[in-house]
Amino acid sequence: MPSFKKKKVRLSHRTLGESPLFMVDPAQKKLLVVGSRLLRTQFERDTRRVEASFDRVAKEDIAAVDGLYSLSMALIFSAMSRPAGPKSHAVHLLFQTGNALAAAVHLVRGGFRLQAGAVLRGGIEQIAMALQLLIEPGAVEEYEAGRLKSPKAVSVAKNLFPPFGHYYGLLSQNFVHVGPLHRELNPVTPYEPGDTSLSVNLSHFRVMAWLLYVSVELICHEFIQEHRYWTPVGQGYKYNPSESEKNWMRMFLERDDV
Repeated sequence: MPSFKKKKVRLSHRTLGESPLFMVDPAQKKLLVVGSRLLRTQFERDTRRVEASFDRVAKEDIAAVDGLYSLSMALIFSAMSRPAGPKSHAVHLLFQTGNALAAAVHLVRGGFRLQAGAVLRGGIEQIAMALQLLIEPGAVEEYEAGRLKSPKAVSVAKNLFPPFGHYYGLLSQNFVHVGPLHRELNPVTPYEPGDTSLSVNLSHFRVMAWLLYVSVELICHEFIQEHRYWTPVGQGYKYNPSESEKNWMRMFLERDDV
């Protein structure tokens, strides 16, 4: 019987190239063939099917999110057109937050159910820093020097805007910290009605769009004639939505704890 010497092969883009890689699973008695175009196949073929299913299943939710998102971005664009001033950094951070929301939607639309949460959490931290720049003396100088830290900004935002802390914690619990959703494989597959992971993501898109608008309304208040969430108090503003606004929040956020 002929004997074979075992030879270790170090896999790299040079050894694999465009040729498939054959892997044997003795326990399952299966031969697994892995090509060298997994990444490209994913966005050239697989995600297109997923995107089509997302557009079908999530159509109404995305339309609702888009309405509030578009209003926020219009106000941000208006604020960015004015000369640079103390609020410039805060407005720019809100712009980046809008991009974070858009990026998260693109991720989930492409089938990446778990990764969008980290992007949204980063966006929420940008909101917190924007609020800190607005209300805390000396924060602008600290920010420009690169010494402003997001944990402190989150604490400032919680005090100014109580719902902020609740939703920040909720997002961290579901997506950023390892939890129940991480125990599932979450493959890039088409969505079906009732998909739990999609429902969770759509809920967070609503929350993020709402947090963005509430923050924009405060930071860009001079561009808004009728405020929905902030009441003038002395030289500043207080978070104070009306009962009718809270009813709208319950409907939009699909939550009773508002």
